[in-house]
Amino acid sequence: LKFCPDNCTCGALDTGDNACYAPDIDHSNLRVQKDTINWLNWLRSDLGFDSFRFDNTKGYAANYTALYIEASSPFYSVGEYFDTNKDLLTNWIQESRAKSSLFDFGMRYKLKDSIHQDNYEHLMDDFYG
Repeated sequence: LKFCPDNCTCGALDTGDNACYAPDIDHSNLRVQKDTINWLNWLRSDLGFDSFRFDNTKGYAANYTALYIEASSPFYSVGEYFDTNKDLLTNWIQESRAKSSLFDFGMRYKLKDSIHQDNYEHLMDDFYG
């Protein structure tokens, strides 16, 4: 595998949003998939992890998260898909075959704004009930 000092130009084309602030892991590479699956299974079997948080899931295709979950069988998993767009979040969950949940950053911002403004009517829109 090739070392990528600038984190933006290595491996195959990105399968998600390019994130130059994070390591550029080529999830389409079979060796990367195998190593990731082995590592997740080691976390489960040797260290007793039962759940996983997948960081920066916006940076790679959701089907890879599904592959890793199916191969390691965690009790629970959550993805960090930092976006407030309901359609993008819904699409990611569908593309991951609903194997993982997602952090709800839209709700986080609505709660934060509601608390700061002492006004909770923002929470009553079509997306949040």
